[in-house]
Amino acid sequence: FRIIPETYALPEQFDICHAAVTMSHSAPWIVKPNRLSRGRGIYIINHPSMIPDSGNVIVSRYIASPLLIDGFKFDLRLYVLVTSFQPLEVFLYQKGFARLASQRYQGPNTELDNPFVHLTNTSIQRKSGENHSSHFGEQGKMTLEDCLDYLENTYKIDIPNLMKKIRELVLASLVSVNHAIAPNRNCFEVFGFDVLVDQHFRPWLMEINSSPSLNVSSSIDKKVKVSLIRDVLRIVDPIPYDR
Repeated sequence: FRIIPETYALPEQFDICHAAVTMSHSAPWIVKPNRLSRGRGIYIINHPSMIPDSGNVIVSRYIASPLLIDGFKFDLRLYVLVTSFQPLEVFLYQKGFARLASQRYQGPNTELDNPFVHLTNTSIQRKSGENHSSHFGEQGKMTLEDCLDYLENTYKIDIPNLMKKIRELVLASLVSVNHAIAPNRNCFEVFGFDVLVDQHFRPWLMEINSSPSLNVSSSIDKKVKVSLIRDVLRIVDPIPYDR
């Protein structure tokens, strides 16, 4: 059950990563540094000489055929509440976002150094001087509901089947680590799952964010995040405490 692209952790897997990039014949790979957020330090390579030889990073095969919204790359930001790992108890929030690049995607090996084409992080896209995808939402984002409506109408995607695959992806990722997390009945965590859908309508897990931003800077943020916080508190039902 493959839920992520081919990925290597450096420096431990440098040699096999170097061999894989060499054998991919100039196909793009994406490099992500450890312990950074909001798209900082991410870049794309297509030659083994570009692989960093120091620092803790992961190198993943770039999804070269992403599904597009009017020519723009996008990914899905989904919110997952975990109230227990042992036994596993998980809630996938029904609301979320599609995050769009601000410049049109022309292919996997085009403008590799242009983050406004290849990356979808909202913090990065805010810096673009020209946002051609802004008519789809606010600040490079549209609601998950609007995104799914677009995909269904444009690509005739079976949305219930796509969401079933995404739920399976979420569960598989959490099952893979639940043995390593000590049981604690007094904790919960909201994770931000970033999922990319390719042209074959297959979802891929890009990354999982602990403590995703709940900052509200637009009406779309308010529509999704305020109700998310409210519903999380309803589920975990914390005991009232007066300091």
